[in-house]
Amino acid sequence: MNLEYLIQLLENKLIFLTNSKAQAFMVGDLNTMNSTDIEIAQVNDTLYKLRLLLSATQVAAGTNTDISTMIAAGMTAVKNTPVIYEGATACMSAYDISTYATDPLHEQKIANILQTMGAMSDSSQIDLYIDSKAISSPVTAMMILNAVQDYPVDIRLLMAIMELDSRFGTAGVAVDTMNPGNVGNTGAAIRNYASWQEGVTAVAEWLSRHRILNQEIETKQEQNKEEAKEETVTPVENATSTEEIITPETKPQEIVNIEENTTVPADNLLSTEKVADLEKTSKTK
Repeated sequence: MNLEYLIQLLENKLIFLTNSKAQAFMVGDLNTMNSTDIEIAQVNDTLYKLRLLLSATQVAAGTNTDISTMIAAGMTAVKNTPVIYEGATACMSAYDISTYATDPLHEQKIANILQTMGAMSDSSQIDLYIDSKAISSPVTAMMILNAVQDYPVDIRLLMAIMELDSRFGTAGVAVDTMNPGNVGNTGAAIRNYASWQEGVTAVAEWLSRHRILNQEIETKQEQNKEEAKEETVTPVENATSTEEIITPETKPQEIVNIEENTTVPADNLLSTEKVADLEKTSKTK
C-alpha cells in the first residue's frame, strides 16, 4: 500500500479519536477518555514509524541508494535519538498536576517523559518500559492496572509521575516508604504505605481527585448551591401583616340590687311587661 495514503488514513483516524475524546470529556465518560488516549498513543506511534520509513524511502530514491543499506547505516543514530510522539502529552490537559510537587519544572519534566514513552496499552508493554528504566523496580504492570481499575486515570501519566519522582520505587525515600509517587511527602512529613500496591494506588487516587473534569463538576455544584440560595423566597417589600383581632367573650351583664346589696344576673330579670302585670294583679287582690 502507498505509504502516503496510509499516513493520511491514520491522520484522519487521529482527528476522529481526538473528537471522540472531546465528546467523552463533555459527558464525563472517563472510561472512554482513557481508552481513547491509548488509541491516540498507538496511532501516533505508528504514524511516527511510517513517516520515518517514508522519509528514508524518499532519500534513498533521490540518492540512488538501496533502502535497506541506508536504513542499516542510520540505525545507530536512530536508536540514540529520542523518539518524540505527537500528542503524547495530551493526557496532561485532563488533569491539574500543578500542585503535585514544589519543583517549578515538574510539569515540563513529566511532559518530556510522556513524549518518549509511547503507548502503554497492555501489561507486557508496561513491564518492558519499567524494566528499561529500572530493572530492579518493585512496581509491576499488575499493580498499575489494579490502581487504574479502582481509579480510572491515564496510565501513562501515572507511570510518568512514578518514573520522575522515584524511578519506579528505586530512588529516594520511596525505597523505604513504598511510596513511588511521593504522595503527601512535604519534606517535613513523609508518608509511608504498607505495600507497593497501596503506594501505586495512592498516585492514581491523587490524579483522580485532580482531574479537571471533576473540578469543573464541583465548581458547577457550588454555583448551583449559591444560585439556589439566591432563589429562596424572601419577604415581600412593604408587606403588612394584620394582627389577629381577639374579640373578648361577651358575658351577661349584671345588675346590682342596691337595696339588698346583691347582684342579680340579667338573664333572671323580669321584663317590663311582666312587672306591670304583676303590679295589676297585686292591686286587684
